[in-house]
Amino acid sequence: MWARWAVIDPVAALWLALLTGLADAWNAHARAGVRAKLADDVVVDDYRRTGLGRIEGADAYMDSIAVLWDLAPNQGIEFGWSWPAFDRHAAVVTLRREGTLVDGGAFENDYLWLGVAEHGRLTRLELFEPEDLDAALARFEALRPAPST
Repeated sequence: MWARWAVIDPVAALWLALLTGLADAWNAHARAGVRAKLADDVVVDDYRRTGLGRIEGADAYMDSIAVLWDLAPNQGIEFGWSWPAFDRHAAVVTLRREGTLVDGGAFENDYLWLGVAEHGRLTRLELFEPEDLDAALARFEALRPAPST
């Protein structure tokens, strides 16, 4: 399904390649692979009720991911069962993260993931509760580059 969509829509193809690579690296706990998808100066704003808050810089964000991996070594992510908005600059997609905590408790989290990318690397990530779609779409619009004149 994703491959067919990528052939039909070149903008979707850009995002599918980035998100597939990111998910594959995350799920393999490949720190270098995830880091390669992030701009050095990436900014992460997590607006979820139990989110991480604001993190600036790829290395700081990677440190937070390493802690998540330590807390739930078998966790994985899956992007994109819904794509509420995307263009060349940014995408709002659903994300599911699930796994089992070290002490044995299973979990799953669904949330909205807003990514902004340049040259195949994420420059900004914003995370929202699923019910905050309007806020995610407003941020998507606000983060669009100014039209060239």
